[in-house]
Amino acid sequence: MESTKKAIENIKQAKRLLENSNQGISCIYNNWAGYLLLSGEFDCTVWDYLNIADQHSVSTYDKLSVIINKLAWCYENNAFVRLDLLKNQALELINKEPSKLMHCTAYYNLSIAYRKAGMIDQADMYYQQAVNLKGECSCIKARIDGITFKTRHLIPRIKKPYHICYLSFWLFDF
Repeated sequence: MESTKKAIENIKQAKRLLENSNQGISCIYNNWAGYLLLSGEFDCTVWDYLNIADQHSVSTYDKLSVIINKLAWCYENNAFVRLDLLKNQALELINKEPSKLMHCTAYYNLSIAYRKAGMIDQADMYYQQAVNLKGECSCIKARIDGITFKTRHLIPRIKKPYHICYLSFWLFDF
């Protein structure tokens, strides 16, 4: 419980520091929602946080990250009516996003959400695409290959069947 309190306090502190920029707001709300999903909280507050993150997302990477986490929320809430819309948004962004890691993660979360929804053909198609890119993401590779992480900080990342995408806020001096 102590680590949960510390994580929430760190998120609140980061929110205070970053809330004056779109990228900062997107990062904080996306990561907060991801933390809640991994902590077993799947209520509408998580969806609301992801919507806030989406509204403030600037890059295709950030927007795709939000969709990946929304797919996890849909998985937990059996909200399969949202899958096709999220799929269409994800595929449009994948065509614009150079990061193969993000492609792999989006395909993987699409596959597990469609599988849980009973849409096996779609699930198999996206799973195969994730398999083809699994080398881009250690967590997806571990899930697909059945590898058990021995690194303490990665173990919580693969306890759930889906992948959660976290963002970093970078400032560069030129």
